[in-house]
Amino acid sequence: MDERMAELLKTAPDAPGYAEAVAQVLAGAWSTGELTLEQHDFFRPMLDGHLRGGHRSTHALTLYWLGRLYERSAQTGRALRAYRGAEGASPGFEDALERVARLALSAGDHHKPLVTPPPRHRTSASMEFDVKWRSRPPDPELSKLVDKRARKLGLKSVAPGTVIADRYRVEAPLGRGGYGIVLRVTDLLAEEPLALKLFRRGANKRQQIRFKREMKLTRRLFHPGIVRSYEFGVWQGLQFLTMELLKGRDLAAELAEYGALPIGRTLQLTRQSFDALHAAHQAGVIHRDVKPENLFLVNEGRNIKVMDFGLSQSWGPDLLKATKTGQLVGTPAYMAPERLEEGGQVATPSMDIWSMGLVLFQMLTGRLPWQADNVPSLFNEIRLVEVPRASDFRPTISRAVDEFVAATLRRRPEDRIADGENAMKWLDILIDELA
Repeated sequence: MDERMAELLKTAPDAPGYAEAVAQVLAGAWSTGELTLEQHDFFRPMLDGHLRGGHRSTHALTLYWLGRLYERSAQTGRALRAYRGAEGASPGFEDALERVARLALSAGDHHKPLVTPPPRHRTSASMEFDVKWRSRPPDPELSKLVDKRARKLGLKSVAPGTVIADRYRVEAPLGRGGYGIVLRVTDLLAEEPLALKLFRRGANKRQQIRFKREMKLTRRLFHPGIVRSYEFGVWQGLQFLTMELLKGRDLAAELAEYGALPIGRTLQLTRQSFDALHAAHQAGVIHRDVKPENLFLVNEGRNIKVMDFGLSQSWGPDLLKATKTGQLVGTPAYMAPERLEEGGQVATPSMDIWSMGLVLFQMLTGRLPWQADNVPSLFNEIRLVEVPRASDFRPTISRAVDEFVAATLRRRPEDRIADGENAMKWLDILIDELA
């Protein structure tokens, strides 16, 4: 059991954060498929009917999914108690009464008189939730592309209404990629919207390792500027990863439409990005693939989130290690010079500083500094050619901004800005000067 789960299990029923602890412990148990003895003891007050704090519909939701978990692990008696508790807390909740009737008959449990279950219906809160998160109609063209990719994955369909892993209801397609598809789903356990990556059947081990790494590392990161990942699982032979659902578009799409962005906005977005990357570095994680496609604009473009930690690597005094396989990972145009040295280099925060510096250069000028038209020439340019000043391509850029960009793109790691914290301090000064 990890330290975070152990702390959650210490939360008392009358503590202010009990409802949140309940939700997180239940989600963690569902991800593993079973309850530990400590987790069962944690939920015992709810099973015993001692419901404290929160709304009765919230208790019903928790008890219902607790029952689903017990039923899944063939603990019929406990499942019955949980379903009866859900029905008692919110009569007519989901299909709790139907499940009580079916389980009681199969177990010969006549603790309570059986009644004919009423037709299944949703609670008013659930109906409002559905209206909110299912209001956007799917894009017909995108739906066709995603369905085509789904068939290549070996699925007949992932049409809206499909339930994945007995928990995630598909609402609409979000996109597709070389690995598989991305769907907008509803987490029926938490009644929350999420994004779900579903990737190819029999995906090679490297891809599976990448997705597992993304899940494990990002679950260590709690920062508003980093996209959260929640569960890695398997459904119909396919791997899937659930994550925070974002509304907006990535920085690459923004740059494709507008080219260079306003200088003030660029500095604000860059500061937010360095803030998120610094939090990751402090937690011992190096991103290793910072680029516009992995920076997502939200809140109508006012804020930015760092995503896709699939190529990230642990970092720390006892975890430093070089990539010695001879195979580079990441996007060539954004790789730091030290990553191209023979034998590989230790992954450090400075590599992300360099990559973010290139993204900054691109936001300011609408282009990258490189002239090469093939990868070998590109690598030579990165290793040997001095990066030009951003003001060479946009004369309105001030000398102070030019100096900051140059400080992120110094070829020797030890000459660059030391870390995200120093970058943010420098950016604060530049932003104040523009105000």
